[in-house]
Amino acid sequence: MEKMVRDKIPEILNRLGKTAVFRKAQRSEVLPFLIAKLREECSEFEAENTLEEMADILDVVEEIISHLSFSSTELQNVRRAKVCDRGSFKTHTIMTI
Repeated sequence: MEKMVRDKIPEILNRLGKTAVFRKAQRSEVLPFLIAKLREECSEFEAENTLEEMADILDVVEEIISHLSFSSTELQNVRRAKVCDRGSFKTHTIMTI
């Protein structure tokens, strides 16, 4: 099984005397691996609602934003436009389908 790990994991495992095989993802693999990592981090947050798990989600989302060359300003503008048009999630409204 392969999964994306944080940049310092190879160094940390080496210091601990543990071995693993690492490689750099090809450009075409980056987004699928990031999406898989996002799912993993969301699952971990679902199991344990901690600030640390939320920070992991944010790290992955920020890397996806960077990888796709999205502008943070444009992203925030789109988010604000959606909030103006459709609202936010602040009222915690649940719809029955």
